[in-house]
Amino acid sequence: MLIPLEVASFALDAGGNSPALVLREKAGARTLEFPIGPFEASAMALEWFTVAWEKPQTIQLCKTLIEQLGAAVDKIVLFRGVNAAVAARLCLVQNGLARTIECRPGDAVSLVLRCGRPIFAEESLLDPPAGTASSLESDTLRAAISATDTVEFGRYTLE
Repeated sequence: MLIPLEVASFALDAGGNSPALVLREKAGARTLEFPIGPFEASAMALEWFTVAWEKPQTIQLCKTLIEQLGAAVDKIVLFRGVNAAVAARLCLVQNGLARTIECRPGDAVSLVLRCGRPIFAEESLLDPPAGTASSLESDTLRAAISATDTVEFGRYTLE
């Protein structure tokens, strides 16, 4: 079953070095977070926050190429790819025929944001893998940590 999603926010991955995209279920509370490249993050943020682009972006080139070849972006579908990583299928329509292109999820989301088309995910992506905390448990833990005064952790020095 395909679940409609929307962009919820941007974040940094657990290591704090790479951007991540957080998508939220439109009719629910489940989320999907995955790392994206810095260029995709920049393109998405500019589009999401409706900031004018100073120079043409690669994602605009992709949109123009698709349109000039007589096709239109229909939607994207996120799925579990190789090594359990999130992957995407870009669904196009050309002369009444459906065409699908597998691509990186960051590129796909950036393109559908630019085209105003929907984002979907296979339901299995929104279910936590076995042995992991549910999002409710994670949210509870995150709230508890955020509410804790850092002085309570004590003072530590690195050796």
